[in-house]
Amino acid sequence: MVAFPSCGKIRAQEESRRTVKIAVDDFPPFSMVVNGEYRGFDIDLITSICAMNNWEYEMIHCSNVRNIIERVEDGVADIGISGVSIKYDREKRIDYSLPYFESGLQLLVRSDYLATDPYKKIRSIVPMIGRLLFVFFLISTLISFVIWNIEKHNGDEESFSEHFIKGMGQGYYWAVTTLSSTGYGDITPKLPMGRFVAMMVMIFGMIWWGYYTGEIVNVGVKLAQVENNEISIKDFVGKKIATKKYSSSEETLALHHTNVDIVTYPQIDDCVAQLKSGDVDAVMFDSPVLVRYANMDDDLSIIGDKFDIEEYGIVVQNNSELLEEINRALLKLKLEGTYKRIHERWFRRDMM
Repeated sequence: MVAFPSCGKIRAQEESRRTVKIAVDDFPPFSMVVNGEYRGFDIDLITSICAMNNWEYEMIHCSNVRNIIERVEDGVADIGISGVSIKYDREKRIDYSLPYFESGLQLLVRSDYLATDPYKKIRSIVPMIGRLLFVFFLISTLISFVIWNIEKHNGDEESFSEHFIKGMGQGYYWAVTTLSSTGYGDITPKLPMGRFVAMMVMIFGMIWWGYYTGEIVNVGVKLAQVENNEISIKDFVGKKIATKKYSSSEETLALHHTNVDIVTYPQIDDCVAQLKSGDVDAVMFDSPVLVRYANMDDDLSIIGDKFDIEEYGIVVQNNSELLEEINRALLKLKLEGTYKRIHERWFRRDMM
């Protein structure tokens, strides 16, 4: 007699396979829709975790990270993934898996920024020099008038003449040479008050030229930073920085970089489009995403190093029974080498 218990068992297992709902966002190269199909690093990772746990899955498309967290928190989705940064304040609402990817924020600019910005900075020296000469002329005029009035009766016609035009000319000559160095020595005050003024002028001159020397050196440093790609967000004070609405980069800008003009858009594609059109000066967002844009478009460039290093985690409801199974599968994928193969597929060395 032939029995078929195993067939019935397999059928029962197939019927009892769990279906999980996964909330995802447009976050290339982690998650994106290509020809009607979900693709990306996060998609390959979460589908591998589902396969390892014998789960069916259904994708729920969300507009942003906040929407993903809300869907999971409300029970509309069982899992959330799309480069969701692990944040302490979010853990009050949802749970995270073990970290699966280390990221950070970075800046994307138009490539011509690196080419033209040095010349813009050089041109910025011109008004500074103009202000320097104008203020120098005013101060020299005031000092020459003061020193002439003090020294015109010192009895030395060759130092500070009593005649206004000649005396002011001598005073102006003395003021310029004393301000710019410590005086030439051919014209010197003779009276005690005049010598006191001379001492004050010398001290002021050292402070004056020290300040402007520092300003010129600072411009030189800025030029070197651009040449060596050492620009940071501190160099964008007062400029427009675009980022995705409700993202961790928006939180970082709002909390720590209030001296820039923050502009948000629904999707990162919108931010990049505004950058290319010249409506914003830079885009700040997760480094892997911006690197992808820079690699695909020669008109865009990454500048500076990554900052605010953060890790991504898979989102589940608080106290979800799925968390342990996700963590176990994630560790197994790393041990088996599957995680490495997925990473190499989406983040080849020539792409980073």
